[in-house]
Amino acid sequence: MSLGLALALVPLAAGCGGQQQQRTAQNLCSQYKQLVAKADQVRSLDVRTATAEAIQSRADAALAKLDQLQAVTEGRYDTLISTLRTAITDVRQAAVEAGSGSTGTSNKQLQDTLQSLNEAFATLKQRLDTECTAA
Repeated sequence: MSLGLALALVPLAAGCGGQQQQRTAQNLCSQYKQLVAKADQVRSLDVRTATAEAIQSRADAALAKLDQLQAVTEGRYDTLISTLRTAITDVRQAAVEAGSGSTGTSNKQLQDTLQSLNEAFATLKQRLDTECTAA
């Protein structure tokens, strides 16, 4: 390959890389928006009236969206995603225990796990809101 041809191909290769980065950012933001919708469904639960099955179902849906988000983040948010995954799993487990336990203690545990979920979600949301606004 001649030097001239190689130099002519450099801008084309760079342009392809930029397009790939743009598609990756769009996919990340699309997955993030879907996660927000599912996480909001969990976060908005009223622990006094929601059934254990409803909580588990919403938590499972949020976990599935979280997995899809993590698949496109290229490792950049793994720690924040892991923290959020743990919080969602804790909400799900508290719902299981609430379904078979005394309601006073169970509701308090659910409220505590939802508070942890809100905190974990807020941290990830802050980072991804910034990235997706800039994209």
